[in-house]
Amino acid sequence: MIRLYFAILITTFALSSVASIAQADSRIADSHIYYNWEHAQIITPEEVVAKMEKARLGLAIVSSTPSHLVLELKKYAGDWLVNFFSPYIHELGKRDWYLDDDVVSQADIGHEI
Repeated sequence: MIRLYFAILITTFALSSVASIAQADSRIADSHIYYNWEHAQIITPEEVVAKMEKARLGLAIVSSTPSHLVLELKKYAGDWLVNFFSPYIHELGKRDWYLDDDVVSQADIGHEI
């Protein structure tokens, strides 16, 4: 009976140790992040990337309004940050992006980068 108790104790200890190690090395993904003009007024791209790294992001798909702001984040991040073009090219773009002829030309410029 004592052997069974120690076997259970050792197994529990081993499993909790493996779980702790796996958790410490794990990264998360976030596919819906924005870095918009109002954010850029209060926090720098470098600070944003530092916060993402502290949160252990292993993949971030990020867009911004205006669209060029995400490229500022990309300068400080590695390949784990994927910039994604947003058709909201100005502050009120959510209302009228589909009517704005500049959206297509901005998307073409973004595609070239």
